[in-house]
Amino acid sequence: MIVVSPGDQAKEPPVTQSTSSVRAATRNPASPGRDLLAGTTTGVVAIVRDLSLASLIFSGLLGEYAFYGAGLALACAVVIRLAVALWSSQPAVMASLEDAPAAIFAVGAFAAVRALPAGSTGAEMFATVVVFAALTAAICGLFFLLLGTFRLGYLVRFVPYPVVGGFLAGVGYLVVAGSLRVMIGQPFRLVDAGVLFQSGMPERWLGGAGIAVLLLVLTRIRKHYLILPGVLVAGVIGFYAILLLSGASLDQARQSGYVMGPFPAQPIWKPHLWHALGQVRWEVIWPQAMTLVAVPLVSVMSLLLNATGMELATRRDVDLNRELRVAGLANLLGAGVGGIVGYQSNSMSAMLREMGGRGRLAGLAAAGVAGVFLLAGHVLLNYLPKAVLGGMLMYFGITLLIRCLFTSRRQLPWGDYAVLLMILLVVALAGFAQGVGAGIFAAVLLFVVRSSRLNVVKRQLSGAQRRSNVDRPAEHRRELEQAGDHVTILQLAGYLFFGTSFQLLQQVRRRLEDASRPRLHYLVLDFRLVSGIDSSAVFSFVRMRQMAEGAGFWLVCTGLGPLMLVRMRRTGVVEAGGGAVRVFRDLDHGIEWVEDSLLRSRPLPAPRSASLREALGRIFGPQADLDRLAKYLQREELARGAVLMRQGEPSDDICFIESGRVTVKLALDNGKTIRLRTMQAGTVVGEIGYYLGLPRTASVVAAEPTVVHRLGGQALDAMTREDAATAAAFHRYMAALLAERLTEANRHLRAMTD
Repeated sequence: MIVVSPGDQAKEPPVTQSTSSVRAATRNPASPGRDLLAGTTTGVVAIVRDLSLASLIFSGLLGEYAFYGAGLALACAVVIRLAVALWSSQPAVMASLEDAPAAIFAVGAFAAVRALPAGSTGAEMFATVVVFAALTAAICGLFFLLLGTFRLGYLVRFVPYPVVGGFLAGVGYLVVAGSLRVMIGQPFRLVDAGVLFQSGMPERWLGGAGIAVLLLVLTRIRKHYLILPGVLVAGVIGFYAILLLSGASLDQARQSGYVMGPFPAQPIWKPHLWHALGQVRWEVIWPQAMTLVAVPLVSVMSLLLNATGMELATRRDVDLNRELRVAGLANLLGAGVGGIVGYQSNSMSAMLREMGGRGRLAGLAAAGVAGVFLLAGHVLLNYLPKAVLGGMLMYFGITLLIRCLFTSRRQLPWGDYAVLLMILLVVALAGFAQGVGAGIFAAVLLFVVRSSRLNVVKRQLSGAQRRSNVDRPAEHRRELEQAGDHVTILQLAGYLFFGTSFQLLQQVRRRLEDASRPRLHYLVLDFRLVSGIDSSAVFSFVRMRQMAEGAGFWLVCTGLGPLMLVRMRRTGVVEAGGGAVRVFRDLDHGIEWVEDSLLRSRPLPAPRSASLREALGRIFGPQADLDRLAKYLQREELARGAVLMRQGEPSDDICFIESGRVTVKLALDNGKTIRLRTMQAGTVVGEIGYYLGLPRTASVVAAEPTVVHRLGGQALDAMTREDAATAAAFHRYMAALLAERLTEANRHLRAMTD
């Protein structure tokens, strides 16, 4: 899988290249025809992206300058794509304007415009934004150039990952907010979300939101380079189809804010920068100095990850410092014509390669497409629906938010994830620069206090709250319920070092000294969510073993990884003889051993070797007329390993276990199987699938020699016809059994979510 850059995470997910595709690229050298076709097609898609980012900046108060903003964006795109295509360390690399720096700059530009003194002219406002953009691009380019020249790009990798994730999540929010600003024609803030539902507003943004959702769904169903351009074309066609059916004219749609324009019939780009220098209001630019810092920082992280992604995708070395120098030079040149930051794009380069582009001509062709549009495409801007631009922006932003908020959650501890969320919230409520500062401070503070504040016990349960997946007779379940408080289960998470393991030891000591609770007989420690254990932390578990031997309770360890188990054995926590410590591969088997031990210590009848009458008596109670029910059952003896029910087969019977034990196993797609439940004598299996009429969702296998009695569908129908009273009693029992199991499942769920 290729690495996705921060700048590209908000775009169409990059195409993962398999070994066969890489070999195909090697067999098919650059061809001018293929390069021209790939570059032209990808260039058209990139133009829509460039225009959407221009609309992100030139909207709201700057909306009347959207025409010239589009010209600035396209001029920058031409220069940056030419520079990267010519001088990149790899062929078939395409650059584009990037959403991360554009979103950050848009916030700074809007703040600068709002700070203009009363009486400022529109020309002064536009000149200030143009010079601000050029200055930002020049600083960004100089930063790239210096890092590449002095080979210092690796320093960016020392920025804490939660802070980087917070940057990107904040950028995702800014892009989504900007997309709404483009579509509704006025500034949007999270606290003003109600404006979206005011009269006349929903129809402005719902179409763009639909395009974004469609892109999200399609790109997750299938990764294909034609999805993005196809949806954009369909969006334009759909808009004009709705316009035609509604009977509204294009001018009416434009006046209502649904279409770009009207724009003048003149070239889309002029050398605005040089004319703007005399009208710029510098006093509103300098207070936005944090924008001049944040854009280069975020951009360099995005660029370095982009270059790494291209290296992994093509299996060719990328000179990262050269890419920094090329991007630096490209942005310095771009500052002279417009100033919107851009650099090597992972997603656009992947699209270029997938379409057959292999040489530098492909990147040059993409630049040429932008150049042609720059010279002759101004007429088309008058027909571009805002919903298409806004929908594309919203897709970028939502994709980035999903990756940062959901994908990263599986990789980050809660503390780091909280830093990410905190940065996002500060960005949304206060601003991007404030969010970055708050994130760095929080990351440092978290690192300092983690050893004293972090509780490695993710969840604490009793034996009554967390039961094994062994289905036991009713009297055994009642006994385990009563004895549940003698069992304490601690589910651990995170990294264990001396400070956190000592806190765990103190928690166990407090449990032993708590006179208000029943005496502790079993302490279960689940290590499944523990990422690692420091050598100093192991000695706390040595002391815990000593406490278990002195206080007379069992220490049960489950889910230990191979390295953790080795350390436990070397330090004597786990010994060959066992002692007071028992080790199991997972929590379910550990709790099963605890329950079996508890039941053996109590005078209960064994659930094995019972007669049919005794088994049915345990199930239906002593008052049931068992002879009337038994005649409809079919007895069956199973050897160990015999399959009683097979996954996927029709659920056409219910089985009563007279003696022995069966295991419910689920076959996974990867060929592995997992144990869902173990059921003993006096229990019922297969009832849910039978009543719902669904195929078997799992297989049932005899774990030892077992005797069962089947009640088939035809037999149950016969019972209903011949003995309605017995059939009614049977159905009442099954309803009570299902209700009991549902109650137990709900109790377990509540315990797991407390």
